[in-house]
Amino acid sequence: SWLLVALSCIGSGVGDEPQGTNPRRLVKFGCSSFEDSQGFGLRGVFGPYLENDYCSWQDGIDQVSEIFDTCEQFCGEGRIPVPLAVPTSGMSLEDMDKICLGDGPDNAGLFGQYDPELMRDCKLGHVSLLLVKSRAASVVKEIDIMHLEQLAFRVRMIQSVRDISAAVSDPEFLSSLSDYDVNEKINRYQMWLVALLEDRLYTTRGATMHLKRAMENVKVAVEALSSLLEAKAEILSKYVENCGRPALAISADREYLLDICNQQTSACLGDGDAYHVGCCCGSLPASGIFDIEANTELNRRRLDIDVAQIGIDVCFEASERGESEKASLEEELSSTTEGVALLSAYRSSLATRYPIWVKDCDDESRRLAVNSTLAEQPQASVAETFFGGRRDQGDGNILACSPPGSSTVDAGEELKVAFSQDTEDDTCGRLPPLTEGGQTRTTMDLATQCAAFCGGEAVPILIGGRDFGFNQSAMDTVCINSKLVQTDSARVDQCLKDSEAFQQVGISVAAFISSLTEVELAKIGYETAVRSKLPAMKAKIEERGADIMDYADIDEKASAYAAFLRNEVFSEVSAASAKAMDYKRALDKMIDKAEALKVSVATATAGFDSFLANCSQLFTGKGLEKEYLLDLCSQTGLACIEEESSRHAGCCCGYMPYFSVGKETSSTITIPGISAEALHDGSGEARVGSRSLLSTTPSVPDYYDICGSVWQES
Repeated sequence: SWLLVALSCIGSGVGDEPQGTNPRRLVKFGCSSFEDSQGFGLRGVFGPYLENDYCSWQDGIDQVSEIFDTCEQFCGEGRIPVPLAVPTSGMSLEDMDKICLGDGPDNAGLFGQYDPELMRDCKLGHVSLLLVKSRAASVVKEIDIMHLEQLAFRVRMIQSVRDISAAVSDPEFLSSLSDYDVNEKINRYQMWLVALLEDRLYTTRGATMHLKRAMENVKVAVEALSSLLEAKAEILSKYVENCGRPALAISADREYLLDICNQQTSACLGDGDAYHVGCCCGSLPASGIFDIEANTELNRRRLDIDVAQIGIDVCFEASERGESEKASLEEELSSTTEGVALLSAYRSSLATRYPIWVKDCDDESRRLAVNSTLAEQPQASVAETFFGGRRDQGDGNILACSPPGSSTVDAGEELKVAFSQDTEDDTCGRLPPLTEGGQTRTTMDLATQCAAFCGGEAVPILIGGRDFGFNQSAMDTVCINSKLVQTDSARVDQCLKDSEAFQQVGISVAAFISSLTEVELAKIGYETAVRSKLPAMKAKIEERGADIMDYADIDEKASAYAAFLRNEVFSEVSAASAKAMDYKRALDKMIDKAEALKVSVATATAGFDSFLANCSQLFTGKGLEKEYLLDLCSQTGLACIEEESSRHAGCCCGYMPYFSVGKETSSTITIPGISAEALHDGSGEARVGSRSLLSTTPSVPDYYDICGSVWQES
């Protein structure tokens, strides 16, 4: 190293003669160590040529280009070498320090006025920014996992529908209900449904617990990010204000200047009449390089480890961290036909919504691609995907009924019954099948219709089947303020409003991550500009440096050379350069987005807590026309569903507000209802009350993906 070479020269009094030393004269100047002239306690370093001869008498440093090369080697890769003087005209230590350290407000030097605390602040800011990126990656990871947990929840709901359908078709189950009158039968049936769904959805192993835990993890990660931004606000503010420009780089041992050679006289640098050629170095703190290489290997190694551990790209880091958990959930989803279909639809939705993200990220594109087994499956409706089959319509109407325009109990809100396209065609056992190869409609076919009525974000509750049925009054004991569901549209509306807290925070996180990406791109642009300018800087100094020094008066040489460096050589890498200004603007924007994120989290906290505490249960689902109950068919007889003697198969839905999380918009229309494609054919027979089906089907909003948004908009 430079320091070791210098120390060996000093310690022995005789240095090895550099190759090409002029044999006519060998000078031993006998210089000792020196410090800066401004009292900062910064140390100078002796170069290997210093003690042997004057600059112009030694091959290797007798040309301006060789001085630049020597300076660049001393500073190290990624730094800005600043040659001080030329072989034919030297400088005093005081003049060198004016260039490297500044000299008061009227002469700030190349790097501004030297601040002993600046690099410490920049290091702290740099590490703080890495920690912020780490916390942001945790937020993205938890949101990605939450989306997969939502899909897993839907699969478990579908499996519950299968269990219900299989049970109500089972002779042993039917036999267990046969001895009870209609009131007791509905009570027994409801108790059985409660036990089944409690096990599937609400036990410690149930779907709701997994989904709630995933949302709680999102809340914890978001609050941790916000807390870190608050704790590091002052540090990051200093970083943005002071570290987006070149700064003087020193070593861990406070070495700041290389004494390359003695230009004239035998005086040592620091003496009044000494004129030497030297070198100091600038660095870009934003790049994570703060020191010159001399004696800084340990410090640099530590920072490199930090960068490797924390990562630079937030989205890539989030993907890496969540890989194991996401793989486990995707494996669970891929183990069932329903899970494969849902996962495929989710991936396809992301690929459609964020094509640039998928296109630009090869690994992510492969991850989002539909696998070969899915590609072989034809596109199908929701009902066909889950249960397979077809729909046929019977000829004529056997029942002469109209959908009831209200419930049988006062729920405090408008509720209507819906008919499907074939509710009135015939009794359940005489309707055509929905599955290929069947003879008549089965209970599983009725479950198909129930699933379509409820959609993918509510629990389908099949009440009755082909072999037994209930009237509307009995069904209402299950569908309205029962042990299974609560009927409270106002509370659902509040849950949807509270769920927007997750969405708004997600948007704020995306904006903040986007600003981090802009900072990274601007930083790379600035670093690249500096590196690309080094050959041109060298050429300018080689071309004009000697002329500037040689032609200036003795008292003006240093100031003329300093002006030359500032205005011609370093103008394109200074704090006022275009790339430096771009970087500063990106940093300012990042701070603005960080402040907006903190405000968003503070505002959303109450919504988070309210949502997690009050929205985990099932609520009566309502469609576009206020329909809450689907009259599937008459199990026996021709009485209409509202009549006491009727025995119908029906369906209502338990809507789960947890599904509103992560979507751009949430609708108070909580189920597809009679608008579901599988339930009508445009004939007008599918209807609610006295009104025909509206022509507009409520759209299902897409999931909002943070990294997809960042890539799409960047």
